[in-house]
Amino acid sequence: MSISRTGGFSTGCRERGGVAEHWCDPDTYKVTYDFTHWPAFTAVRRVAAGRRNRYTLHSQYSRR
Repeated sequence: MSISRTGGFSTGCRERGGVAEHWCDPDTYKVTYDFTHWPAFTAVRRVAAGRRNRYTLHSQYSRR
């Protein structure tokens, strides 16, 4: 995911958000983005199916 300097979304990024996944043995990391209140947005990161880590992290981003 990348966001342009003008505040728009780059090609391939859904306007309302999306889901990404990353596997790092033995854990699987998943993140869900929500852009419905742009330029503020949220990201929920989860460690799923992991032996070493197991947590959920909720992040909120906004301009000041």
